[in-house]
Amino acid sequence: MLRLLEIPHGGGRQAAIPPWAQAKLKARLAQPRGFASYGENVTWLASECGICVEYWMVYNLVRRHWKAKLNTSRPTHRQQDSEAVAAFPTTLAQRLRTLAHCHPHQRRRLWLEDESRFGLKPICRRRITASGVAPVAVQQWRFEWVWLYGLVEPLTGEAFFWAYSHLDQACFEHFLSTFACQYPDEQHLIHTTWQFTSREKFINGKILAQIGLLPGEYDRSHGKILVNH
Repeated sequence: MLRLLEIPHGGGRQAAIPPWAQAKLKARLAQPRGFASYGENVTWLASECGICVEYWMVYNLVRRHWKAKLNTSRPTHRQQDSEAVAAFPTTLAQRLRTLAHCHPHQRRRLWLEDESRFGLKPICRRRITASGVAPVAVQQWRFEWVWLYGLVEPLTGEAFFWAYSHLDQACFEHFLSTFACQYPDEQHLIHTTWQFTSREKFINGKILAQIGLLPGEYDRSHGKILVNH
């Protein structure tokens, strides 16, 4: 008799994407690489979870419920070592302590060095064509750019920049020479992205007497991301 007075609760419709798969998809979306499109979400669910669902279901869940949308990504080199990037602060601190122990009475200013390319390239604009006709834009592919070499002192925020036409050894040596002339009465320690097999052959002795170089993580000669200890 009491069973007749209970209000029945229906099980309801089961979700097309079960909770365990949603949790797995959320974890994948939390990674910086993310997905290139919502269609890639559909493919990933099929390959990784064995769940085949319609595109609109995934879009409704990811975009409307989770508010995950396409964002402009930060470009990263495909060979970048994420472990080396995470260990960089500790590694640099260890190297600086070693140098301080070897030269306890020598005071040097620490600078961080890097280069960036700035320039122009043709922009492919959208064009109006008839339905089903793929637009073609005739262009003359020409590129113009300059390389900006830079040094920043983390302790004070002071910076030194110089523009060059190329990214090569000659320009880098001239950059260091110009920097040395700018600060002739001080000793410097530069953490650079360059690698050297023979510094004495690459940089003249006058510059080396004033500037100490700490080669960084990127080996330009082999195109590999490294860590120097």
